[in-house]
Amino acid sequence: MTEASIQQEYNDVLKQEEILWYQKSRENWVKLGDRNTSFFHTQTLVRRKRNKLQGLFLENGQWNSDDVILQAEAINYFK
Repeated sequence: MTEASIQQEYNDVLKQEEILWYQKSRENWVKLGDRNTSFFHTQTLVRRKRNKLQGLFLENGQWNSDDVILQAEAINYFK
């Protein structure tokens, strides 16, 4: 096996795992409903933390996590 084929197989496994966890979360939602419980509040907090950008590598290759600089970089990127 070549390195490229192994990398592709690894990416496929990661995608399958992502789909599995997505389906499990939907299963819990259907089973437990949209109740205002600590379970759903915790899920929201975990999802929010997982989706938050912690930092970016700037054009000069330097890692930065300052919110003001991240905001300016995002604006510049999309301009």
